[in-house]
Amino acid sequence: LPLNPMVRTICGDFACLLRQCASEVTQSTQLTIYVFGSAVNGFGDEASDVDICVHVEEGGWPGVGGKKFAILWLEQMSRVARKKKPASFKHHLLVRRARVPVLRLTHISTAKDVDVSVNNLDPVCNTHLLRTYAGYDWRVRQLGVRVKMWAKKAGVCGASSDWLSSYAIVLMAIYFLQVSSVALPSAQQLFPEHDWSNGEKESAVLGEQSQGALGRFSVDDLVRGFFSFYALEFSWGQEVVSIRLGRRTAREDTVFSNLTFRSGVDLDLEDPFLLHRNLNCHLSAENACCFRTAICEAHGGASLQGGRPFRSLCDTLCMVDILDLTYFEPQHHVGRIVAVSPPANRVDAWTISARLSAQVERGNTEGTGRFNSKTVIVN
Repeated sequence: LPLNPMVRTICGDFACLLRQCASEVTQSTQLTIYVFGSAVNGFGDEASDVDICVHVEEGGWPGVGGKKFAILWLEQMSRVARKKKPASFKHHLLVRRARVPVLRLTHISTAKDVDVSVNNLDPVCNTHLLRTYAGYDWRVRQLGVRVKMWAKKAGVCGASSDWLSSYAIVLMAIYFLQVSSVALPSAQQLFPEHDWSNGEKESAVLGEQSQGALGRFSVDDLVRGFFSFYALEFSWGQEVVSIRLGRRTAREDTVFSNLTFRSGVDLDLEDPFLLHRNLNCHLSAENACCFRTAICEAHGGASLQGGRPFRSLCDTLCMVDILDLTYFEPQHHVGRIVAVSPPANRVDAWTISARLSAQVERGNTEGTGRFNSKTVIVN
């Protein structure tokens, strides 16, 4: 999957902002920008925010690391950005008390919210993994986005409101495809040696192993099947949603020995990489019951219509517009943008490495051609 042009524009502008602020924010001469989340994982739509992680070597504040370092770095970035008054972004707020502190900006030309974090690399692996599934077949993407939109329309989604995150909802959709008659294979089981921090696995390789699993299913079939599975077949409170395993497994199995379980919540979802993290951590016991009820009601609505798509439940389930993922011609970027090929031993995904130095002057404003690679170096 190539990177959406809007996201490329935002990343290019943010790299320019970092270049302007670098000498006053950090002593490091190289910062790396990673883009993650729904805007780039293949399951986003036009409403998706953009999540950016800046990877920087800790230093500058002796004895300070981890979350405290991230907060101090973002505070400094916020102060300098306010002073510079960049043309591309306006400042919203710094969220210090979140599990991962973020600096919330708005990209002016696109009106997109941009959440900036520091050294928050865990979601990068998740994003590469989801891009692998999204690139396998367009119907996988459609199912994930439709179910997300149903959850938002039904008011049963949003970690900040004690519901599951939209990311967890997408994992439920993929898990259904794995354990149902569709039999989508688990990418992590097929490629156990792959380093997901370095990039997604080529979806064509996944397709070779799946033997055309989705061949006979329409998107409407998959949507109906999703609600049918979780309403009638899924063992709530007894099995764990795990796309890492890709098979139905009881929560008592030793494979989940590190997973954190909560009493009163009968839906468990394993993070594919942080095996101790249960993605029900935001879900209240009351909302867990409401979520299950909403799924059963959605399934009932589908059944009452004789198997036809249940448009009366959620009009937005019908062929939603997924965030376009196409290349674009770069124009008017500060600095010289060079398309390069990734190393032969590395499958890199839309990672933008911004080599920033206080000594680097602002370069020309013209792009050097079409982006034909997944790695872009901003010099």
